[in-house]
Amino acid sequence: IEVGTPDHPYHLVAPSWRSKALDVKKGACLPVMLMSMADAKMVKDPGVPWRIIKRYDTFPTPWHMKRDWRESVRQVGFSYVMLALPGYWGSSGQLSDSIVKGGAVDRALDRLKKVHHAARLCLFGHSFGGSVLARLLEHRSDIACAVLSAAPLARRRHLMKKLGKNWKQLGDPYGLLPSYDPIDHVGDVAAHPPDRLIVAWDPKDERVTPEAIEPYVAKLKDMGVSFMDLQYAGRGAQNHDAGMAPLMLVRKYCPVAAR
Repeated sequence: IEVGTPDHPYHLVAPSWRSKALDVKKGACLPVMLMSMADAKMVKDPGVPWRIIKRYDTFPTPWHMKRDWRESVRQVGFSYVMLALPGYWGSSGQLSDSIVKGGAVDRALDRLKKVHHAARLCLFGHSFGGSVLARLLEHRSDIACAVLSAAPLARRRHLMKKLGKNWKQLGDPYGLLPSYDPIDHVGDVAAHPPDRLIVAWDPKDERVTPEAIEPYVAKLKDMGVSFMDLQYAGRGAQNHDAGMAPLMLVRKYCPVAAR
């Protein structure tokens, strides 16, 4: 999806984003996954190789992303857009662009709505993708359903837990702090919350620990925001991999149209 200008080209990878299967029927919303995966970040600087990860046994590419998308659509029973965030899977920009320069993601979502005749969006994001979704919730009023899965939503506490007292000196690996922390903006979410807001996580997650989520959940409650606080059993050595859980939550709770 081209989201830049002739002078500043910028694109986000989204397999089959023009597919007619995504056209939205009356009463439904357009489902979009905000796709990130730190282990599959594609570094395209000259002389720097792309990372190799066990899941693919090769360099991760947009082709792999499309393959995974097709398989997940088959399993979950509805079609959706898999939108690679800046810095991932060949999308332009850097990781922090998703939030610090979030206009590209907003423009892509607006383009998707227009192409598929959608009035509202159903967005879901895992890990950093959930942090980006939290940012979108602060200023967009067209989100019908949002699923934040294992997302770092209280980043200062999260880094203090993982890095200790010297976290400021060690720095934020996502390049967001000190300028941005989702928990500081719950009031903006409360101003126009989605019809359905779901925070899903595993208390045993070692990568995004409870300290990254529980304060945000508590603040949602304090602000009177209606939401669902759901827990699932994560997978992998650190219990961080959610598998199909976010997609299944979207299927169960959000007004998406099945194929």
